[in-house]
Amino acid sequence: MAAVVLAVSIGNDATAQQPGEFFEVAVIEHDPSGRIVASLAVPQTITLDPTRLTVFVDGLRQPIESVSQRDPVPISVVIAIDTSGSMDGTPIVAAREAAQGLVDRLNVDDEVAVVSFADQPRVLSDFTTDRSETLATIRSVTALGATALYGAVGESAALIAQADTETRVLVLLSDGVDSGVSAIVA
Repeated sequence: MAAVVLAVSIGNDATAQQPGEFFEVAVIEHDPSGRIVASLAVPQTITLDPTRLTVFVDGLRQPIESVSQRDPVPISVVIAIDTSGSMDGTPIVAAREAAQGLVDRLNVDDEVAVVSFADQPRVLSDFTTDRSETLATIRSVTALGATALYGAVGESAALIAQADTETRVLVLLSDGVDSGVSAIVA
């Protein structure tokens, strides 16, 4: 197995990476001809410059044959946040920050719904692309009550089944403690 290192510089020196701009190596794979193909997730505002990409395989610099960039495919995300009493204090703050960070990294066409769960799951906001509404909903969650973890998973799965996109993601933010007050009902 070859060791692959991919170095990427986004933007130019005058337009250094701004807060909220990021890139992630999404996939490194071999195509049918044996070439190494790297897929990156970059902000829509960035155009990849092939002169600012470098690839090393087993320590040797390799030429980049081509760079292509396509618009992202919209996704649907359900963020389920544990708001039970065990999340009071630092855990709920960390969950809010994680959820807000995720929302900040989504593309403009991605839709988000927010579910909270304590004694029972509650849909706080249905799917929307309105980031300010979603962030306000996330900031509003507080911790109190028991944990209906399994019920939250069931409610979130039912919600995500209604999404309009092909790619659907469920993000569960919890301390993982289920108080035994719920179950998933088929």
